[in-house]
Amino acid sequence: MGRQINTTKLHEELTGAGIPIDGVSYNNHTDVLRIDFQAAATPAQRTQAETIALAHTPATEEDTIKTELRGQMADYRRFRDALRPTDWNALTNQAKWDLIREVLVFVLKVCKLVLKQQGI
Repeated sequence: MGRQINTTKLHEELTGAGIPIDGVSYNNHTDVLRIDFQAAATPAQRTQAETIALAHTPATEEDTIKTELRGQMADYRRFRDALRPTDWNALTNQAKWDLIREVLVFVLKVCKLVLKQQGI
């Protein structure tokens, strides 16, 4: 198994490039990608399709956003722990301001990712 293919995404990439295809399939076991071209596909379009397939990345933008949001959870847990009254009281004033700044940056990052996920 040499690569991963998101056939739905690759199909969209190919049709988005104006390449006339009927479908895309990929066999994980044999690592064979098949593009079913329509009769109207020119040799140049077939070559372009191969180039697009070679450059294909299986992750969608939504997958990337979800991964980034999961990555933010470590920061969330750290902030949650630091904001407990006993931990908060142990912080110096400067450390409290630094933490507040970090929390605000964290909230803005998460908001940006959510808005991006919503297409806004």
